[in-house]
Amino acid sequence: MAAKYGSSKVIFEFDSTQCVVDIKNPNTHHPLINIISRIKSLMEANRQWSIAHVSREANGTADFLAKRALTVFYKSGILHLPPPPDVLPLLQCDLFAIWGVGVGGG
Repeated sequence: MAAKYGSSKVIFEFDSTQCVVDIKNPNTHHPLINIISRIKSLMEANRQWSIAHVSREANGTADFLAKRALTVFYKSGILHLPPPPDVLPLLQCDLFAIWGVGVGGG
């Protein structure tokens, strides 16, 4: 999706340390090695793409959107740009968890 929309610099954030480790250093015996290898190949082809670990507290929006995608996106095929209104409070919470920024930029 990042390539489709022309994003050149992308940071993929995971709240699973194991996912980050598996992608950076794939184990050939991992049951998902085909998927992990494909991710690693895409990362290597797009040098400005990176992966990072984030705390679960800073990943609330992603969790919400992933759960919502199971019901909304696959049924309707709708991609929300900008984010849906019910996601905005979660984005504010994530911003506060990462940067200590309060509502209103304070």
